Amino acid sequence: MKNKTMLLALGLLALVFAAMPAAASAGNWELDSKSLPVTFSTSGGASELRASGEPTIKCTSNHGSGQYNSTTTGEVSLTFEGCTGELGFFHPSCNSSGQSTGVIKTNTSAFDTVYLTDAKTTPGILVTPPTGGVYATIICAGFSNIEVKGNGVIGDLEAPKCGESSKTGTLNFTATGSVQTYKQNTATGTVFNLTSTTEGGGSAVEAAEVAKGATTFAEEVTVTCV
Repeated sequence: MKNKTMLLALGLLALVFAAMPAAASAGNWELDSKSLPVTFSTSGGASELRASGEPTIKCTSNHGSGQYNSTTTGEVSLTFEGCTGELGFFHPSCNSSGQSTGVIKTNTSAFDTVYLTDAKTTPGILVTPPTGGVYATIICAGFSNIEVKGNGVIGDLEAPKCGESSKTGTLNFTATGSVQTYKQNTATGTVFNLTSTTEGGGSAVEAAEVAKGATTFAEEVTVTCV
């Protein structure tokens, strides 16, 4: 009976690990600080939302704020300004629901620390959908509303790197066309991507965010790769 009980326990433990999300099972780097939560602000220049077969939305600047609630998780909200849709010679202004002309604001999203390679030497950030699953609903004059969803988007933490301490950092989201550069945090893990759906019967197509932002933390932090 004892052996059967032990086998059952091991079987249940295996199921628990199998059900864990890819970000957790692949491991997470840690943000070490004097206290938690650690707040931060971000600011950056030009950015784009690209979608397969759809007009590109370009913005002249971006900024945001958020916080690390633990050493590996947190939340963030971003605002993009000077946004327009690229429709040939026609460049209508775009904004998200409730925002002024040219301003797109994302709903508050959760994020996790991840690695961009199995070697666990290249830190990144995985931003997952907010409550309701919609990052933003974008309204552009001249064409229908665009709903940005998906299961997550991964950015490269260019600074600070593993073992470095700083009060500032850099996060970069890159893509080739509408395909995000980093779509998995392991060679065989979950594939993450954004989708864009145009209102009025349009189907969801793959989308990508291209944006780079400088981060300023409320205190000096250290990136620890474990």
